Amino acid sequence: MEKEIVKKGVAEAEKNLRDKQIETVKQIVLKTLEKKEKLEKEKSKLKSEIEKIDEDIKILKADIEDLKQGRLDRIEERQQKDPSTKDTSVVVIIKEKIIEKETINPVVIPSTPINPWYQPYVVYWSSTGGSRDNITFTNGESINNSVAKFSTVGMYEVGDKVINLR
Repeated sequence: MEKEIVKKGVAEAEKNLRDKQIETVKQIVLKTLEKKEKLEKEKSKLKSEIEKIDEDIKILKADIEDLKQGRLDRIEERQQKDPSTKDTSVVVIIKEKIIEKETINPVVIPSTPINPWYQPYVVYWSSTGGSRDNITFTNGESINNSVAKFSTVGMYEVGDKVINLR
């Protein structure tokens, strides 16, 4: 009878040990799943941030290409269509209004049409290269497409790189 009591005691101790081990494994699995879920959420958040950064880089590359081609009108048009591009770009471009000449008579004579190549644009920019928040609207300069095209060419030191624009 003592043997049976010992056997029952050993079996119960083994069962308790096994139950404890099972509970430990279940806790490990639960914590692993929780951490995995947290990392997946973080990955999803980072993925959307990366997509936003990629879109910002695309806008900045388009700005550089348009400046190289002397197409301030494209930058201005892009900023008109999607105002969020103004937040990304280091420039805000506004097409200058053409004032029509008036004579003494009440007849309005339109001024000579301006060649789009020489259409003046007011360019506001951030000298720190930051976002639109750093743009002061007091430093606007009147620039046309031809000036932009021929002034973009050059060698630029950016960080530890040298970039040549042609």
